[in-house]
Amino acid sequence: GPVEISVDASMTPRELVLHTTKLMAPTDICACVFSMKLDRLGELKQTVAGSGVLGEGEWVSSNNVLTAFIAQCVARANTNAQVYEWGDWTVFQALDMRRPLGLAQRGLGSPLMLAELHVPAQQLLDSAKLPQVTRNVRHSVEKYSGEYLQGAIDWMHVTYKRLAESGVEEPWRHFWFTAMNTNRRAVGVSCMQRIPVYEADFGCGRPAMARSFNARPNYVIVFPGPPAADDQSAEHSAMHLYVTLERAAMQALRADEEWAGRMTIHSLSPLGSAWPANRPLWVFGYGSLIYRVDFPIETQVFGCIKGHRRAFLQESHDHRGTETHPGRVCTLIPHAQWAEMFPSEPSQETSVCWGVAYKIKSGMEQQVKRHLDYREKDGYSEAFVDVFGEADDEQPVLRDVLVYVGAWDNPSFAGAESLEHTARVVAGARGPSGTNREYLYHLCNALRERNPAAVDAYLARLETLVKSLK
Repeated sequence: GPVEISVDASMTPRELVLHTTKLMAPTDICACVFSMKLDRLGELKQTVAGSGVLGEGEWVSSNNVLTAFIAQCVARANTNAQVYEWGDWTVFQALDMRRPLGLAQRGLGSPLMLAELHVPAQQLLDSAKLPQVTRNVRHSVEKYSGEYLQGAIDWMHVTYKRLAESGVEEPWRHFWFTAMNTNRRAVGVSCMQRIPVYEADFGCGRPAMARSFNARPNYVIVFPGPPAADDQSAEHSAMHLYVTLERAAMQALRADEEWAGRMTIHSLSPLGSAWPANRPLWVFGYGSLIYRVDFPIETQVFGCIKGHRRAFLQESHDHRGTETHPGRVCTLIPHAQWAEMFPSEPSQETSVCWGVAYKIKSGMEQQVKRHLDYREKDGYSEAFVDVFGEADDEQPVLRDVLVYVGAWDNPSFAGAESLEHTARVVAGARGPSGTNREYLYHLCNALRERNPAAVDAYLARLETLVKSLK
């Protein structure tokens, strides 16, 4: 068969992944879904087109540009986080082999190949070299002859039929890319723009969110995002990137200026991942964790996280409300989304959220992590943030601090609503942990005791509205 693709029916798909992937503890892998607006991708493509790097008659596709951009950011993140040492990288772009052969490109069973490109470190790690990397990515997918691609497709068809006839379950899962052996510096990108995930009805309605878990670090899968409007027939306006990296590299990627300037976090790692034994654990609390600390700690730091603001937009069915009458508790809203969700609220150039970071007692990390996962089970996901001592500090006092976030796609996210509506819900809701009013009042009082300025305008106005509703 082709050197880029192989198949092995003697191992399960999971065994294949473990066999061909850099060995690491499962907890070292972090998955995150990012969203990139199409106009942002268009800006990158325009930058490449206007750079003067392309020769007369040369062109690059959006896939080429996106692959080059992802490869640069992922390589930089891994290098900055010291996951991999400085050095050259191999970049792979998924190639639908039917396209250059002029074959119909219908259906989900795309016969893919990873087109390979060797990129020097100086070129890949320098964002100014994006046009050159994009041009080279383009040429890497043109090096395969039609005869080679047709032979690869024929081989895949024959092999697939053999596996199916021999009783192998889900034979498509036993195909794998030998090229993506991640014991080396390699990043792969599969752009699946022709798979309209959000437009499909799976028998129970169209999905509100889709995720793809892949155990290989540095392999990114791209799908078209949901339609731009409530009208499901509308053209989508964003791409969703399913990124899996080692945890340190993911933190570095989210801090990368080029990446953060064009991407927003769409979904985070789900709860339930075990915490490694003997690894220090810091947790940032911005809601009830500020005033109800029911776990052993060694020390605590009052500080803030940047780029997000606190909002009472997470429904509570198990603490401050019920299934039929859910309350409202805190989640974090990214700065870029705040103005869209609260157009009547005063705008700010930057967003901060004050809270408390706790260092969990040594030896109790795994037990406390399980306890917090259960406590925050109603729609929350895990994320990692930097904590700053002051809002205008440039350097954080703590890095990689665990925080629980109710992302917008979780089933308990209330969505955009007026502050007056939120106040009415908080004023009347009650659950197993007490009234929703108490939650709000305890939070405001705890923040004022530490720093009165930590109660921002949103929180102060919500408190005033609730108190007026007797």
